Amino acid sequence: ELLYYPAYWWHHTYQLKTPSIAYTGALVGVEADRSDLGRNSKPHARFYQDLLQKCSQCWEKGNPNRKCDDISLKWPGAAPPMLRVMCESYLPECFKEWDKHAKSLHSARAEL
Repeated sequence: ELLYYPAYWWHHTYQLKTPSIAYTGALVGVEADRSDLGRNSKPHARFYQDLLQKCSQCWEKGNPNRKCDDISLKWPGAAPPMLRVMCESYLPECFKEWDKHAKSLHSARAEL
């Protein structure tokens, strides 16, 4: 399940299931191409690549051990490392949904 809050909206989320993920600072869903994102101008694709890069700091295929520290143990409130299942299973599924949504926006614009 994906939940989107527009910019500058105050919100309070009640988590019904865990694990869950929250990420701030990324505008995913409007899909206006952005020249400042580098090679891929789609915000959802860049966001996905950023998260995969963070995952690669902690997990590598074939190695069952996490290779990054959990800073939340030292600094309560800090974000813990991403779970392996999120990196390997959940993120790719989210990306499929984001990509489908982005393509629907672009096809709707083409019809105008």
